[in-house]
Amino acid sequence: MSTAPLRIALFHNSPGGGAKRAAYELAKGLRRRGHHLDVFVPETANERYLPLAPLGVTVRVYSLRDWSKQLHLRPDLLQSVAWLVQYWIIAQLCAWNNRHIAHDINCGHYDVVWVDSCQLISSPFILRYLKAPTVYFCHEPWRGGYEVTTDSGQGVVAPPRCASWIHAGYAALCETARRWRRAYLRGVDRANARCAMRIVTNSEYTKQYIVQAYGASAAVSYLGVETSVFRPFNRPRERFVLSVGRLRPVKRHDLTIRALGRIPSDRRPPLVIITEWSTDQQARLLEACARDHGVELQLIKNITDEELVRWYNRAGVVVYSAVKEPFGLVTIEAMACGAPVVGVREGGLQETISHGRTGFLVEAAPDAIAKAIQTVLDDPALQKRMGSAGIELVRQRWTWEAAVDRFEQHLRTVSTILT
Repeated sequence: MSTAPLRIALFHNSPGGGAKRAAYELAKGLRRRGHHLDVFVPETANERYLPLAPLGVTVRVYSLRDWSKQLHLRPDLLQSVAWLVQYWIIAQLCAWNNRHIAHDINCGHYDVVWVDSCQLISSPFILRYLKAPTVYFCHEPWRGGYEVTTDSGQGVVAPPRCASWIHAGYAALCETARRWRRAYLRGVDRANARCAMRIVTNSEYTKQYIVQAYGASAAVSYLGVETSVFRPFNRPRERFVLSVGRLRPVKRHDLTIRALGRIPSDRRPPLVIITEWSTDQQARLLEACARDHGVELQLIKNITDEELVRWYNRAGVVVYSAVKEPFGLVTIEAMACGAPVVGVREGGLQETISHGRTGFLVEAAPDAIAKAIQTVLDDPALQKRMGSAGIELVRQRWTWEAAVDRFEQHLRTVSTILT
């Protein structure tokens, strides 16, 4: 296979977080290897967090109005129908935007197009319109379409003074509108994904999820961590728990708080949560949860990688309790810094955490998490042993150099396929 530099077009509409970090690190690695990379994004993409332009690439931004702000209307039936219409409009705007971007990419005669995540429509419409060979890095299918979520008919407020059968019928109408919305977006997500020449993903767990959701095969291309940045300082660790991630329900920070609440108050460690961003409401909910369970909580927002590394090096243990996390970049960042990790036995965490060696995998239950936290914090020798094992494992398996090797191979292979 040729080793000549590739001409690569990258499309993404990432909100930030782990998916954007993955795109940034892969792009940086590809540029270091001499590949030409042009970036195409709608204006809704987050290019403030880990911007790609400093990597020496051209970033072209295309107009796209953001209609995704959640509506809060009454009565509930009006809100349910409004959401359905809102997301239909979002889909049409995304399709229009992506068609224009695809036209410019098609005129660029690229060897391969790398398509990444879309925060509005999960699998992007652009996959339908590209003529060049495509590699779609799917971080996870749209969960709202394939899993039972909190978006249900619970809590529907019917008109006052109505009979029970009217309330039941009203709730059923609201749920029908929600189901139509989920079914429409699920169909769009699936149809777009199946247009990709090759789907690449971050874990064996997500690979199986893609097979079930899309009826399409996928190849695993594990991600990594920058070990020159995320590294151990070899300093004494402090007795507090660290959690990293957005303040969204799916990250399940409340579960970590409830777990800490099960630890006797005289031995209960404080909790530090580091988040990229949050709303005031999300922060207030977690702060209230912490007060209710007697947990000392500190919320820290929008810090640099250097500051994050310092927190990883200070923490006695890092806890990650997200719901079915596709990969778990936080866990390997923590291990690279020598921090033991307690994670729930779900999703991709089962592939990143070595149970009993670099940390513990436990059930998503407060008592189980609390026991694992105490085991690590109360045994300095175990804490040190797990930290050293984590550093070793990351250097063996989870470097960005190895991740770029894997992804580059997919790009080269697909670039040779005639369209």
